[in-house]
Amino acid sequence: MFLFAARGEGKSFYEHLFPGKEQVGFVAMRTNTSAAYAWTIAKGAGVGWLPTYARACGARVVPLDLDMRLKLGIWLVHHPSASRVARVRHTIEWIADRCGPKRYPWLRGEFIHPNDFDDRYTGPPLLNLFEGFVGFGTESNEPREWGARV
Repeated sequence: MFLFAARGEGKSFYEHLFPGKEQVGFVAMRTNTSAAYAWTIAKGAGVGWLPTYARACGARVVPLDLDMRLKLGIWLVHHPSASRVARVRHTIEWIADRCGPKRYPWLRGEFIHPNDFDDRYTGPPLLNLFEGFVGFGTESNEPREWGARV
């Protein structure tokens, strides 16, 4: 079991799923670095919670149907006065339009199972955000020696 422990969401979700179960001896890794967390899961070192859209963005993972849901928001944070600057406000609006629920159905309020993304997504081809990272993308699954050139 792997636990992403940024801002405490992982801990509260863990306590909800495993009330009274000590993490010591059960949780193999706890990190606040999302890249390390996702990489570890994608490499097959264990089970953890990823966003439902991780596979749509190129992560080679298999969703498990556990009938558990954790809903977290995605935030664009800026200083309140920054939006008074026209170019900053336009950038904020552009990001919201390009990264919002109108474009990506998995960012809407309702749950969409990762297996249903192909049926629900009608936009342009998605970028593989993990291409080039060991453990993600399209490279071979053949075992390699540590430090072997990719």
